[in-house]
Amino acid sequence: MPKRFIGGVKAKGISKALQQGLSACGTMSELEYMLEFLEQLLKHHRFDTESYVVESQMSHGSFWGTLEVKELISVSPEGVFLLQNSVLKRTVGFNEIRRVLVNSESTKDRSSSLQVWIELAESEDILVQCRCPMEAQNLASLIKGYLRLKAASAVDNGLYSGYSNLPDAAGCTCAQLTESGIYYELDRKRIQLISLLGGGHFGEVYKGIRDGDCAVVVAVKVCKVETEPAAGDTFLREAHVLGQFSHPHIIRLIGVCSSSPRWIVMEFAEFGELRKYLVSKKSELRNSTLTLFCYQLSSALSYLNEHCYVHRDIAARNVLVCSPEHVKLGDFGLATVASDNSQPLDSKLPVKWMAPESISNRVFHHASDLWMLGVCMWEIMSFGARPFPSVRNQDVLNVLKKGERLLCPDGCLPELYDLMLSIWSYDPESRPGIKYICSVLHEHYLRMVEDEKSGQVPCSTHPSARATSFPLEGHGLLSGMESTSWTHQLSKPHTVQVDFPEKSSFNNLEDISGGSFQSALERQRKEVESDALWLEIEEKNRAFS
Repeated sequence: MPKRFIGGVKAKGISKALQQGLSACGTMSELEYMLEFLEQLLKHHRFDTESYVVESQMSHGSFWGTLEVKELISVSPEGVFLLQNSVLKRTVGFNEIRRVLVNSESTKDRSSSLQVWIELAESEDILVQCRCPMEAQNLASLIKGYLRLKAASAVDNGLYSGYSNLPDAAGCTCAQLTESGIYYELDRKRIQLISLLGGGHFGEVYKGIRDGDCAVVVAVKVCKVETEPAAGDTFLREAHVLGQFSHPHIIRLIGVCSSSPRWIVMEFAEFGELRKYLVSKKSELRNSTLTLFCYQLSSALSYLNEHCYVHRDIAARNVLVCSPEHVKLGDFGLATVASDNSQPLDSKLPVKWMAPESISNRVFHHASDLWMLGVCMWEIMSFGARPFPSVRNQDVLNVLKKGERLLCPDGCLPELYDLMLSIWSYDPESRPGIKYICSVLHEHYLRMVEDEKSGQVPCSTHPSARATSFPLEGHGLLSGMESTSWTHQLSKPHTVQVDFPEKSSFNNLEDISGGSFQSALERQRKEVESDALWLEIEEKNRAFS
């Protein structure tokens, strides 16, 4: 208690006040007690307000003003507030906001654009420039969250899909989806299927055109023949999951046709699957673009983590290319809430992408999604090569237990491969946090862009890398030689130990600007060089034995 209170009130009075307060709280439940505490705390500290330092511009008609002003933008249950030099300049209520857009694509000069555009119904729009991608996404998501709470209906925008009260995933049926999620129901007659794009376990995907005020190209997933009602409900479950997300690097749901045959209508990605794109554009893609793809996927995974979802099928084949420098994570057929491992899984699982605990125990969590992200990063840096091409699915777990990991791709920076190795830690608790991974990838991307502008070519040969081609599926090397041809061995006398900081140590890009990270990488490189020397000696000894 404050000293002025203790000094100004007699002890007997303080004791009586405490007894009265405790007796009033004695009848409260634990939840009621916590809520009362938060209400009292809110009178002294506005913990429900989040603030960001930004540069803002005001729109004038069809163009933006050139004056950029350093401001503080605060978001609270009452609305959005802009302050300059601690002076309130503007207040915007949530009922005034029409939509929120995030521009996370690269500009023509390949620099990162981190703008949040708040479009208002009547007054001038607000355009703010954030300091890092995560901050821009957090600001937009926070405003969208209040819009969903305050507005009578969801606010739809071109980048973030609208929200409506869909049923829980576990009980998602066709009738419920149509009744409570009317916003998503589409008129099948206004959608024309043009060509087949591909197929999967639950259905086939077509390119289509949706008629309206202006024709829109869409992707339509059509459910296969529905022999049982449960099959159609399982198919529509992906729409329920996807409809809850709004992120620039997650494919956007447009709507569903819930009558048989059931359709899920999504935004169309012009350049198709990422793996095929990597193979066809290998000679054109720069290292900076590949790293940008990795960063964009890590930001999507970070968003899923924040919303307590796991994807369970992160791979290059499930990533879609919307533009030459913009990818989106798709195929949420296996996605589920992080705490729910009861969702049925058939035998067709992506074993070569899965974490060891997922292979052995069918356990999926945020750390297992991280492992899959690491394999997807390897695919990207390998221009679409398949992981463990000569290993049978039933042998993958034994390979991982031996400490063998995918070899460093040709041209991949040592720092990025070291990051992959840390993600592939056998112990889930030892894997780095997703926010840290986002920060590292974004830093490397910016550095690569600067190197390319200045004409510098960064060193891209990892100490453990060997000149090795990736054999095609079913055309591996001789048995007994495969493990030394496409994998990197971790469990030798000198094990590669990646000493990453605590997961919560790095929350933004500024935190990793010091020298501790570079010194850790230097130490890791020396250890790997020692491993390579040991391997060379062992190979020579075998040659003379």
